[in-house]
Amino acid sequence: MRLESALYTSQNGLEVHGAAISVVGDNLANVNTVGFKGSRAEFASMVSDGLEGGTSDTVPMPGNGVKVSSIREVKELGPIEPTGRALDVAIDGNGYFVVGSTTESFYTRAGNFTLDASGNLVTADGRNVLGYTVTNGTTSTSLGTINITNFNANPSATSSATLKGNLDASASITTAASNPASFKELNSAASFITTADVIDSLGETHTATLAFFKTAANTYTVQAYMDGGEISGGTEGTPSLISSGQLTFGSDGTIPDASKSQATLTLSPSYANG
Repeated sequence: MRLESALYTSQNGLEVHGAAISVVGDNLANVNTVGFKGSRAEFASMVSDGLEGGTSDTVPMPGNGVKVSSIREVKELGPIEPTGRALDVAIDGNGYFVVGSTTESFYTRAGNFTLDASGNLVTADGRNVLGYTVTNGTTSTSLGTINITNFNANPSATSSATLKGNLDASASITTAASNPASFKELNSAASFITTADVIDSLGETHTATLAFFKTAANTYTVQAYMDGGEISGGTEGTPSLISSGQLTFGSDGTIPDASKSQATLTLSPSYANG
């Protein structure tokens, strides 16, 4: 091998790895680009004329450097994070958004949509987002623009909710709260406490606080509260009791079939508005 060949091989390695670093740099530069898919550089060895006398454990040819054989797009799903915008959407899994027009369609994974002056859902570069419309339960058979100017969704009040979890069997026995003056006091007295959002008939969201009190070895008293400011006749900032019940567990920590009806708590708050 001539000296200039060795120098070429070294120079070639620097250039090719520089190209690979450029791919990494492009990935980093687009870390906040919506819908961007990263890429990776793939390498292939370059060989020259073979040499005589090669054996099973020797290479019968000198290396002649490396090249970028391809730059491959990485199609893995990136993290889906909340943005605080109602028009930002994401696809969890396979698929694309269809954008453009009824005669010319494009596909994208970027869901940072907005509205144009006519109330049509459009992409950041102004292309219409296309979809199927539903009228009186019937879905259209062709794609069309999505206009939400006259779209009204009637609020649906919460009818039921399911709470799953475990209660600490080693919790100390305590007394159920009686007219707590504040949620801080309620939180201090309860063996366990959690919250759940419920929606009223006007579409307003309210927070129900569920407090669990271990009143006996295998018995919990459950109390549901809402802020008094949201309840008719209540005082803002003061917990208003809206329901209560009792849970009885078996020796194995589960609720026996005979007691499962106790696990249903009916909330009937008298909302101040809704």
